[in-house]
Amino acid sequence: MPGSGLETLEKFAEVVSREVDESSVYSKALSFLNQDLGYKKIFLYLISQNRFYLQGQVGFREIPFELPLSHGALFSVLQSRKPVSIKNTQCDFISHQEVQGTLICIPLSQEEEAFGILGVESLKPEELNEVELPQLELIGVFLSLTLGKLRLLAERDRALQELKGLSEVAPKIASFEDLNTLLKEIVEEACRIADADKGGLYLKEAERDELRLAVVRGFPENLIGYKLPLEKDLSEKVSLSGEPLLVSNYSTWEEADPTFSSFSMNHALSIPLKSPQGVIGAFFVGRVRSPAPFSEDQVRAVSFLAEHASVAIEKAKLQDILARRINELEKAQKSLEKGLLNYRLLFEESPIPLWIEDLSSVMAHLEELQNKGAVDLRDYLSRHREEVDKLISMVRVESVNRATLEFLKIKSQAEIGEGLSLVISEEARRTFIDVIVSAFEEKKIFEAETINRIATGEDKHILLKSVLLPEDEEGRKRILVALIDLTEQIRAEEALKLASLHWAQFIEASPDPMWMKDASGHYIACNKAWLKLVNRKEEDVIGKTDWELYPPDVAPSYIESDQIAVSNGIFEGEFKQTTPKGELIFLVRKVPLRSPEGKIVGNLGLGRDITERKRAEEEIENARRNFILAVSHEMKTPLMNIMTARELLKGIPDEEQKKRFFEYDQIWEGNILRLKRLVDNLIDSQRSLIMGMKLLKVPVDLRKLVESVLEDLGPLTQYYSVSIESDLKPVPEMSLDREAIERMIDNLLSNAIKFSPKEGKVRVSLWHESGLVFLSVEDQGKGISPEEVLHLFQPFSRGREAIKEVIPGTGLGLYVSKLIAEAHGGEISLESSPGKGTRVTVRLPLSHPSSEQR
Repeated sequence: MPGSGLETLEKFAEVVSREVDESSVYSKALSFLNQDLGYKKIFLYLISQNRFYLQGQVGFREIPFELPLSHGALFSVLQSRKPVSIKNTQCDFISHQEVQGTLICIPLSQEEEAFGILGVESLKPEELNEVELPQLELIGVFLSLTLGKLRLLAERDRALQELKGLSEVAPKIASFEDLNTLLKEIVEEACRIADADKGGLYLKEAERDELRLAVVRGFPENLIGYKLPLEKDLSEKVSLSGEPLLVSNYSTWEEADPTFSSFSMNHALSIPLKSPQGVIGAFFVGRVRSPAPFSEDQVRAVSFLAEHASVAIEKAKLQDILARRINELEKAQKSLEKGLLNYRLLFEESPIPLWIEDLSSVMAHLEELQNKGAVDLRDYLSRHREEVDKLISMVRVESVNRATLEFLKIKSQAEIGEGLSLVISEEARRTFIDVIVSAFEEKKIFEAETINRIATGEDKHILLKSVLLPEDEEGRKRILVALIDLTEQIRAEEALKLASLHWAQFIEASPDPMWMKDASGHYIACNKAWLKLVNRKEEDVIGKTDWELYPPDVAPSYIESDQIAVSNGIFEGEFKQTTPKGELIFLVRKVPLRSPEGKIVGNLGLGRDITERKRAEEEIENARRNFILAVSHEMKTPLMNIMTARELLKGIPDEEQKKRFFEYDQIWEGNILRLKRLVDNLIDSQRSLIMGMKLLKVPVDLRKLVESVLEDLGPLTQYYSVSIESDLKPVPEMSLDREAIERMIDNLLSNAIKFSPKEGKVRVSLWHESGLVFLSVEDQGKGISPEEVLHLFQPFSRGREAIKEVIPGTGLGLYVSKLIAEAHGGEISLESSPGKGTRVTVRLPLSHPSSEQR
């Protein structure tokens, strides 16, 4: 051991002062303490990002690489800024077996700010000598100065390099005018500066006040356009706070967006993009390959980039808006030019009669009349017929389209140009006065119904509309006149009134009870059938409510049904009515009544006596139960086949049993499968009627499941001499009730096999598209008539061919398959025609197991 005090410090300074980087200083310092001063156990922790990180150690077997800044033993050193002696029993971050004597912790600091701790185990186990502590304290001071100097030099170099790099980046970014290209370059530069693997940039949509992903690097392109959940994840928080945010171990961060946490980023950094108006977006970078955190220099450099990026983005946005505006103006100009070119064509080809009238002379004469004292022009003209005739002759018709000529039954514009007297009937004179006075008063639009005469002398009911046109360069007063022929409409309205009268007569004569209520629930009409049903007179009903007509335990249900009809647009339900004939059951339908403006003003009710139908349904239900008993009897057939085969096998000599076993095994397997299929379908049909189809969903590979069912049906295909062709495309794993779906596939394939001709083929296909999975089973059987197809998905329904040819079955397979498909949110359809086989197609929504679990 060298001499004490300055001699030791001089030698230590000679060892470490020649080093030009921090890691070499750590190594030399620890080596000197170990080899020159004889310390057997040494450690050096430095502070980074509010945590202690181990830079080097000697003699320890287990020592933490990373510790929180608030750790007890080391934190006390930071608080005191003085050397601290820690007995082995007080050491809370190193095993007691690692430290035999006293642990001396020396703070490393610069300008009153501690940045690390140097720790050594004392030379003597039990006590410190009087030289040891001052000597270590001097070494700590010199080590602090040496590291401080290196850090200042490194910071200066980094700042110069950063300034140089950013001085090159800023003009480069500012040079991009295309917004999308600029955003991509910003993310590329941010990833380069921060040494990051991944990155992205969000822009804030002001009208929605939300962030949407505009550019990504290292992520799938389909994430572009992704909307960031409100107040979630890095970039959203940054956009709200306006301050950078750094997260270590992003993949386990509790506020991480699940879309991005799956990419296992070790560290993530987000920086806001600001303009004078506020935050306009944010970009983020992340590390996957490197476990090292982002340094303060990198955070500062990326923040500097964000300042220049924000200005460039605002500039690019303005340029983009300007370019779009110019483009819109150019399009508008072209559209205007095109509109002017096409105006004559559109005017000429319009199916509505149109013409333009020049009223300049008419306006001048009206002004003259007004100056002479005709204050109320309409009244004056209605009393002076000669003035109206004069004004009609003053009208100049400029343009007339083809539809006008056809409507007025004239050959050319010249005929109407001679004067409007040709087309103005006696009834239309009043309308003419209103048109010209409205134009004189500069009203933009005038509209009225009138009667107009055509050249043949026939009068037409018309809707006349006139539009005041802007004055042209010559100052002419013009109007555009349009005629809409209402003749047929008025005739139709008259026919409708007659039909309404007939309809009222029909309602009155209807054998079904019918009634109407107003919006407040008062009866306003009812037919004879309804009055007969309730055994009341009309005067005792009209103006009354259900509360006044029915007992308190009955009226609420009627009122509630009115409310449902108004809110849902229709109500349908069953009600019981006590009559002199006994209790009857009625199917009641109610719909809202609306005014011409669409406002609900009441409701219309219709009742139909379904008492006999309900009785018939009960009889059908009893028949169904009896049928199930009969089906149960059908179970005896496969059971008998199994038992018979067993007895026959027993009667065969032992030496022949092995040869015949395979033959009988096929009989057993086929009948067992038939029995299982029968029982499963019966159970499913009854269970769905009682409690609905209950599903136990698990992740299922549907392709493998279809292949498994095909393999199980091997004996059945051999028995019926049918071959299977399969086209099974891979589909994503789905969340399904495996047992139920397997039974559905088995039902469809079994049906196809049984109904196929000998040596026939069954084709099964599986594929997915547009969020749906399709399963198709097609046979070459005799097919089914259209009227039979309508009933095949009903329970116990079987086709005529199945019954005729005594093909085994219960009529439950398709019914149960439909229940299973619909319970999974899907549907099933059947296409068939006689002689062309049958194809059944199942469509299921593509539900992923992961989404089900979330």
